[in-house]
Amino acid sequence: MAISTNGTVIARLAGGLYNTVMSNATYLEVASQDPSTLANTLYARDFAKSTDLAVATTLLANLGLASQAGLDAWVAAQLTAAGAANKGAKIVSLLNDFAGLASDATWGTYATAFNTKVDAALAASQKTGSVEAKFEAAGTVASTAATFTLTTGADQFTGGAGDNTFNATGLTLNSLDVITGGDAADTLN
Repeated sequence: MAISTNGTVIARLAGGLYNTVMSNATYLEVASQDPSTLANTLYARDFAKSTDLAVATTLLANLGLASQAGLDAWVAAQLTAAGAANKGAKIVSLLNDFAGLASDATWGTYATAFNTKVDAALAASQKTGSVEAKFEAAGTVASTAATFTLTTGADQFTGGAGDNTFNATGLTLNSLDVITGGDAADTLN
Protein backbone atom coordinates (compact mmCIF):
# COMPACT_ATOMS: atom_id res chain seq x y z
CA MET A 1 0.00 0.00 0.00
CA ALA A 2 1.28 3.46 -0.88
CA ILE A 3 1.91 6.13 1.72
CA SER A 4 -1.32 8.04 2.17
CA THR A 5 -0.17 11.35 0.73
CA ASN A 6 -2.78 13.84 -0.44
CA GLY A 7 -2.23 12.54 -3.97
CA THR A 8 -2.82 8.93 -2.92
CA VAL A 9 -5.96 9.76 -0.97
CA ILE A 10 -7.33 11.90 -3.81
CA ALA A 11 -6.53 9.10 -6.33
CA ARG A 12 -8.54 6.75 -4.09
CA LEU A 13 -11.42 9.22 -4.06
CA ALA A 14 -11.33 9.77 -7.83
CA GLY A 15 -11.29 6.03 -8.48
CA GLY A 16 -13.74 4.96 -5.82
CA LEU A 17 -16.36 7.64 -6.26
CA TYR A 18 -15.92 8.67 -9.91
CA ASN A 19 -14.27 5.60 -11.56
CA THR A 20 -11.69 8.07 -12.87
CA VAL A 21 -7.96 8.36 -13.22
CA MET A 22 -7.42 12.11 -13.06
CA SER A 23 -5.70 13.95 -15.87
CA ASN A 24 -2.46 15.66 -14.94
CA ALA A 25 -4.20 19.04 -15.11
CA THR A 26 -6.89 17.94 -12.65
CA TYR A 27 -4.32 16.32 -10.39
CA LEU A 28 -2.25 19.52 -10.25
CA GLU A 29 -5.39 21.50 -9.47
CA VAL A 30 -6.41 19.39 -6.47
CA ALA A 31 -3.26 17.67 -5.14
CA SER A 32 -2.42 20.29 -2.53
CA GLN A 33 -5.95 20.44 -1.11
CA ASP A 34 -7.00 18.70 2.08
CA PRO A 35 -8.64 15.48 0.81
CA SER A 36 -11.54 15.52 3.28
CA THR A 37 -12.39 19.15 2.57
CA LEU A 38 -12.13 18.52 -1.17
CA ALA A 39 -14.33 15.42 -0.85
CA ASN A 40 -16.99 17.35 1.08
CA THR A 41 -17.02 20.05 -1.59
CA LEU A 42 -17.22 17.55 -4.44
CA TYR A 43 -19.91 15.52 -2.69
CA ALA A 44 -22.05 18.62 -2.15
CA ARG A 45 -21.55 19.64 -5.77
CA ASP A 46 -21.93 16.28 -7.50
CA PHE A 47 -24.00 14.03 -5.22
CA ALA A 48 -26.25 16.29 -3.13
CA LYS A 49 -29.35 15.10 -4.99
CA SER A 50 -28.38 11.42 -4.81
CA THR A 51 -29.56 9.12 -2.07
CA ASP A 52 -27.00 7.66 0.29
CA LEU A 53 -27.85 4.21 -1.07
CA ALA A 54 -27.25 5.36 -4.67
CA VAL A 55 -23.84 6.76 -3.73
CA ALA A 56 -23.01 3.59 -1.79
CA THR A 57 -23.97 1.48 -4.80
CA THR A 58 -21.75 3.57 -7.10
CA LEU A 59 -18.84 3.42 -4.68
CA LEU A 60 -19.08 -0.36 -4.26
CA ALA A 61 -19.39 -0.94 -8.00
CA ASN A 62 -16.21 1.09 -8.60
CA LEU A 63 -14.40 -0.90 -5.90
CA GLY A 64 -15.49 -4.25 -7.34
CA LEU A 65 -17.61 -4.97 -4.27
CA ALA A 66 -21.10 -4.72 -5.79
CA SER A 67 -21.80 -8.42 -5.24
CA GLN A 68 -21.25 -8.26 -1.48
CA ALA A 69 -24.72 -8.69 0.03
CA GLY A 70 -25.74 -5.98 2.48
CA LEU A 71 -22.59 -3.92 2.10
CA ASP A 72 -24.45 -1.22 0.18
CA ALA A 73 -26.86 -0.72 3.09
CA TRP A 74 -23.96 -0.57 5.55
CA VAL A 75 -22.10 2.05 3.50
CA ALA A 76 -25.32 4.06 3.06
CA ALA A 77 -25.85 4.01 6.85
CA GLN A 78 -22.28 5.29 7.32
CA LEU A 79 -23.00 8.19 4.96
CA THR A 80 -26.27 9.00 6.68
CA ALA A 81 -24.59 9.00 10.10
CA ALA A 82 -21.87 11.36 8.83
CA GLY A 83 -24.40 14.12 8.18
CA ALA A 84 -24.88 16.19 5.05
CA ALA A 85 -21.76 18.33 5.47
CA ASN A 86 -19.35 15.43 6.09
CA LYS A 87 -20.35 12.71 3.62
CA GLY A 88 -17.32 13.30 1.39
CA ALA A 89 -14.98 13.08 4.38
CA LYS A 90 -16.69 9.84 5.40
CA ILE A 91 -16.00 8.39 1.95
CA VAL A 92 -12.33 9.37 2.28
CA SER A 93 -12.24 7.61 5.65
CA LEU A 94 -13.94 4.49 4.26
CA LEU A 95 -11.56 4.36 1.28
CA ASN A 96 -8.50 4.82 3.50
CA ASP A 97 -9.71 2.07 5.84
CA PHE A 98 -10.43 -0.22 2.88
CA ALA A 99 -6.95 0.39 1.46
CA GLY A 100 -5.49 -0.83 4.76
CA LEU A 101 -7.21 -4.23 4.55
CA ALA A 102 -4.71 -5.85 2.17
CA SER A 103 -3.86 -8.55 4.75
CA ASP A 104 -7.45 -9.20 5.80
CA ALA A 105 -8.73 -12.74 5.14
CA THR A 106 -12.09 -11.51 3.81
CA TRP A 107 -11.27 -8.23 2.08
CA GLY A 108 -7.56 -8.59 1.33
CA THR A 109 -7.78 -9.53 -2.35
CA TYR A 110 -10.23 -6.70 -3.03
CA ALA A 111 -8.11 -4.17 -1.13
CA THR A 112 -4.94 -5.33 -2.87
CA ALA A 113 -6.59 -4.93 -6.29
CA PHE A 114 -7.80 -1.46 -5.26
CA ASN A 115 -4.35 -0.43 -4.01
CA THR A 116 -2.75 -1.62 -7.26
CA LYS A 117 -5.18 0.49 -9.27
CA VAL A 118 -4.66 3.51 -6.99
CA ASP A 119 -0.88 3.26 -7.40
CA ALA A 120 -1.22 3.07 -11.19
CA ALA A 121 -3.81 5.87 -11.25
CA LEU A 122 -1.62 8.16 -9.16
CA ALA A 123 1.43 7.50 -11.34
CA ALA A 124 -0.62 8.21 -14.48
CA SER A 125 -2.09 11.41 -13.00
CA GLN A 126 1.36 12.70 -12.09
CA LYS A 127 2.66 12.25 -15.64
CA THR A 128 2.83 15.59 -17.45
CA GLY A 129 0.19 15.83 -20.15
CA SER A 130 -1.73 12.72 -19.08
CA VAL A 131 -5.45 12.65 -19.83
CA GLU A 132 -8.40 11.37 -17.82
CA ALA A 133 -9.01 7.62 -18.00
CA LYS A 134 -11.22 4.97 -16.44
CA PHE A 135 -10.12 3.78 -13.00
CA GLU A 136 -11.33 0.26 -13.77
CA ALA A 137 -8.54 -0.01 -16.38
CA ALA A 138 -5.80 1.53 -14.21
CA GLY A 139 -2.67 -0.56 -14.35
CA THR A 140 -3.92 -2.67 -17.24
CA VAL A 141 -1.19 -3.58 -19.68
CA ALA A 142 -2.11 -3.54 -23.37
CA SER A 143 -0.07 -5.37 -25.95
CA THR A 144 -0.18 -6.81 -29.43
CA ALA A 145 -0.39 -10.63 -29.62
CA ALA A 146 0.79 -11.98 -26.30
CA THR A 147 0.54 -14.79 -23.80
CA PHE A 148 -0.61 -13.97 -20.29
CA THR A 149 -0.37 -16.26 -17.25
CA LEU A 150 -2.79 -15.60 -14.43
CA THR A 151 -1.64 -15.64 -10.82
CA THR A 152 -3.55 -16.42 -7.63
CA GLY A 153 -3.96 -12.66 -7.06
CA ALA A 154 -6.12 -10.16 -8.92
CA ASP A 155 -4.90 -9.99 -12.52
CA GLN A 156 -5.83 -7.42 -15.17
CA PHE A 157 -4.76 -8.24 -18.70
CA THR A 158 -5.75 -6.58 -21.97
CA GLY A 159 -4.78 -8.27 -25.19
CA GLY A 160 -3.75 -6.37 -28.25
CA ALA A 161 -4.74 -6.65 -31.89
CA GLY A 162 -3.09 -10.06 -32.39
CA ASP A 163 -4.04 -13.55 -31.20
CA ASN A 164 -3.76 -13.54 -27.41
CA THR A 165 -3.56 -16.50 -25.06
CA PHE A 166 -4.61 -16.34 -21.41
CA ASN A 167 -3.37 -19.29 -19.32
CA ALA A 168 -5.07 -20.13 -16.03
CA THR A 169 -5.73 -23.00 -13.67
CA GLY A 170 -8.56 -23.60 -11.24
CA LEU A 171 -6.38 -21.96 -8.60
CA THR A 172 -5.38 -18.88 -10.61
CA LEU A 173 -8.68 -17.92 -12.27
CA ASN A 174 -10.82 -16.00 -9.80
CA SER A 175 -13.60 -13.42 -9.64
CA LEU A 176 -11.15 -10.51 -9.28
CA ASP A 177 -9.46 -11.22 -12.62
CA VAL A 178 -10.24 -8.87 -15.51
CA ILE A 179 -9.35 -10.37 -18.88
CA THR A 180 -10.02 -8.40 -22.06
CA GLY A 181 -9.20 -9.92 -25.41
CA GLY A 182 -8.20 -7.98 -28.49
CA ASP A 183 -9.67 -7.93 -32.00
CA ALA A 184 -8.25 -11.27 -33.16
CA ALA A 185 -8.77 -14.88 -32.06
CA ASP A 186 -8.10 -15.03 -28.32
CA THR A 187 -7.81 -18.21 -26.27
CA LEU A 188 -8.42 -18.92 -22.59
CA ASN A 189 -6.58 -22.09 -21.54
